[in-house]
Amino acid sequence: MYSMRKILLLLALILAPVTLQAAVVQSFYQVQLPVAEDQPRDEVMRQALEVMLTRLGGSEALSKPERFDKALADPSTMMRRMGSTDDGGVDVEFEPAQLRELMSAARQPMLGPTRPGVMLWAVEERALGNEFLNPGGEWAEVLSAAAQHRAVALSFPLIDLQDRAEVSEEAIVEADKATLVKATERYEASAALAVHITQQTAGWKLDWNLWLDDEAGKGSISAETPEQAADELMLRVANQVFSQYAVSSASAGDLGSWIIVVDDVKGLDAFASLQRILQQLGSQVMPQLQAINGSQVRLKFDFPGSEAQLQRLLALDQRLIKAEAPAPEPEPVMPVSPAVTDPALGGETVGEGAGAETQVDGSGGSASPEPELVPAPAPEAAANTLYYRWR
Repeated sequence: MYSMRKILLLLALILAPVTLQAAVVQSFYQVQLPVAEDQPRDEVMRQALEVMLTRLGGSEALSKPERFDKALADPSTMMRRMGSTDDGGVDVEFEPAQLRELMSAARQPMLGPTRPGVMLWAVEERALGNEFLNPGGEWAEVLSAAAQHRAVALSFPLIDLQDRAEVSEEAIVEADKATLVKATERYEASAALAVHITQQTAGWKLDWNLWLDDEAGKGSISAETPEQAADELMLRVANQVFSQYAVSSASAGDLGSWIIVVDDVKGLDAFASLQRILQQLGSQVMPQLQAINGSQVRLKFDFPGSEAQLQRLLALDQRLIKAEAPAPEPEPVMPVSPAVTDPALGGETVGEGAGAETQVDGSGGSASPEPELVPAPAPEAAANTLYYRWR
């Protein structure tokens, strides 16, 4: 009988392609691990923190463990809560703010839960030939669990009539980039992952190809169990995602200040989601609300990277649609005082515009000419301001 966790996992596999709104890894700060008999509690907590640091800072985060010695010696300082899973494992939830502070102090690049969506196109070699991966089968469950563990925003295609018309089993085995990338556009995912699963005498083999933006990766994995093979595959995918999207950590003094103006933000849920998106970009300070005008909100936030990096990360959340900056306001005009001739000064010209003509009124005296209108200096363009709309 399936546990509640497995049932929810299978539901996620079925619904993910339909309800996909943003490539956000759910339960990103939550780590679940099996516990061996008589395994010390401190060792389990340390392992959980190591998994969390790898999710947030990539595999290289632990290459110099001295940067995290203090935290690894007492993982409880990073934890929000600790409980048990249905199968007797441990379930640890970490405190996001504490982790970001830890990574910033270590000057470690990091990537939050908003990540490029990865669409998995997989076939399994069977007695009668290659078959599309069964969404409710063992391999789908194992791959999904491994993706969650390694913080990969993995989704499965529907494999309906439209998918079968565009993608064949041979296209996946041969890693046909053009076909698979095109089919992935239907699901608005950023990456296409092709996997060919074969069973060997000593275990399992996974041949994989990943296309993410303009970069590609491929390899072959052999392992004794499906769990080991799936975990190694998702670790490699996570590393490629991290290498392309991670943002350098920065101290408060090195952060750049940005303004984002978002239209069509309707309701508290949308506003809270927008705040979370900005908070996950690496800043330790909550975004500051500057103005609300109907359904338009204006927020100020800090970001340690360049504008290109920022826009790339914001584009991952498909609820944010890039918009054009509004047209500049018409330039105001300012009156300029005309030049006049003062008889008391012997006809010497005073004021601005020495070449201005005077007008004579009906009494024979001189009258000041109409003020000359000249454009006012154009205001400087707002720096570091981005425009989006919410959907």
